[in-house]
Amino acid sequence: MNTSKTLMIQGRECVEQTAQSFLGIIDKTEQVAQLITQLASATEEQAIAGTEVAKNVASVASVVQQSATSISTIAQNIGNMTEQSRNARDLIMEFHTDNESEYNNKNIVAPIRNRLAA
Repeated sequence: MNTSKTLMIQGRECVEQTAQSFLGIIDKTEQVAQLITQLASATEEQAIAGTEVAKNVASVASVVQQSATSISTIAQNIGNMTEQSRNARDLIMEFHTDNESEYNNKNIVAPIRNRLAA
């Protein structure tokens, strides 16, 4: 009878240990589930942030393209203005009056010609 009682006590202890082990497994499983939920949430936030970064990069690329186009237009306009300035300079260099007096030549035409020739 003592043997049976001892076996029953050992069996009950084994069942209690098993129950405690299962409770520990359940607790750890819940912790893992929480971590997985946090990881999923963080991954979703990173995906949203990545989408925003991609949108911002596309926006910057668009602005850069517009700037490049504007700079090209400005460069072309500067070239046109340079050509027009040369044409104006050439016309002024050929400018003569019917009366090439010393006053006209020194005070009006000559300074302009000298400045344009420089």
